[in-house]
Amino acid sequence: MFHIHYNCLQCGKLFRTKNSLDKHISCYHVNFYKTIRKEKRKRNRVEYIQEQIDKKEKEKEKEKEKEKEKENEDGGETEFIEEGEINTSNNFINSYGLEDIIHHNKDNRKVF
Repeated sequence: MFHIHYNCLQCGKLFRTKNSLDKHISCYHVNFYKTIRKEKRKRNRVEYIQEQIDKKEKEKEKEKEKEKEKENEDGGETEFIEEGEINTSNNFINSYGLEDIIHHNKDNRKVF
C-alpha cells in the first residue's frame, strides 16, 4: 500500500497526516520564529538606544562649541564672583556707586 508522507520544509521530518504536520509546525517552528523576532527586536532596541545616546552626545558637543564661540566673541574669559564678595572692578563701581555697595553689605544682603 502506498502512503503519502508530509515533509516539514524547515527541519525535514516526515509525518503521515497533515494534522500532525500542522501541530508540529505550530508547536516548534512558530515558537522558534517568535524567539528570532524577539532577538531582532532586542537588537533593534539596543541599536536605537545607542543612536539616541550618540545624538545627545553630539548635541552636547555642539553646545560646548557654541559656548566657546560666544566666549571668543565676548572677548575672552569671564570673571565669576562668589556670593558675598564685592566686585571692585571699575564697571561695577561706576554703575552702582561705592556707597550702594557698602549699604548692601551693611544690611547683610547679597551683592548680586
